[in-house]
Amino acid sequence: MSTFLQKLSRTVGHHFSPHVHGAPILRLRDVRVEYEQTVALDNVSFEIQRGDRVAVVGPNGAGKSTLFKVIAGVERASAGTVEIFGNEPEGHICIGYVPQRSQIDWNFPVNVADMVMMGRVSKIGLFRQPRREDREHVRRALEQVGLTDLAKRRINRLSGGQQQRIFIARALAQEAELLLLDEPFMGLDAAAQQSIFEILERLGTRGVTILVSLHDLNMASKHFGKVMLLRSRLLGYGAAAGVITAEHLVAAYGAHLHMVKTADGALMVSDTHCEGCE
Repeated sequence: MSTFLQKLSRTVGHHFSPHVHGAPILRLRDVRVEYEQTVALDNVSFEIQRGDRVAVVGPNGAGKSTLFKVIAGVERASAGTVEIFGNEPEGHICIGYVPQRSQIDWNFPVNVADMVMMGRVSKIGLFRQPRREDREHVRRALEQVGLTDLAKRRINRLSGGQQQRIFIARALAQEAELLLLDEPFMGLDAAAQQSIFEILERLGTRGVTILVSLHDLNMASKHFGKVMLLRSRLLGYGAAAGVITAEHLVAAYGAHLHMVKTADGALMVSDTHCEGCE
């Protein structure tokens, strides 16, 4: 929760950045992020167009969470530039950032509707009361993710899938045009995962641009139009068939990649995900 509130305090009351006509929704140029002596991202450059659905994959510690935080404006790049519609991330209220559930304080004393209303704060103002328009945005967002009946329930009394849908609803109430979801399927059963996919499908039809970090390469190939393979450096970006290749996977996973023979042929198995890792 603290990450969101810190970002909120920097955004509310600031001049909102305009969208430059013709600029891609997201552009990174030679982005580098260092933590003391550790390089999390190294010379990362790419562009994403409005409406793209991108799965960001890579091993633990590849820099996926760092990438999302830099795009959202939660962290700053050590070098290079990040542009949202032609301007720096800070000042944009069109970015919906959904962090890993393990990074959220679920004991924060708030109910579902109030959490979703936080998505309207940048438009309302930090100390102003919600208007009828804001309450209507929250109502529609809850309806779209199937949480209307749970609007008054405390967030710590929800299942993992319901908790994930809260943050998607918050992004909907925010009217986000760029949605960043960091490991949204982690720890969810098949039914909860399918529910999230259905919501993302509906958002895609509305032109929302979606970036999702994943560990499941099959899921990335099946459900996303583009795949980004990351290991501090960008190893591949584009259609899954051209990115998820033996050469790229060995470069990404190295000793953590194992070949398993099955009846259908050779299967590549990567390292497993540990909660809280990048």
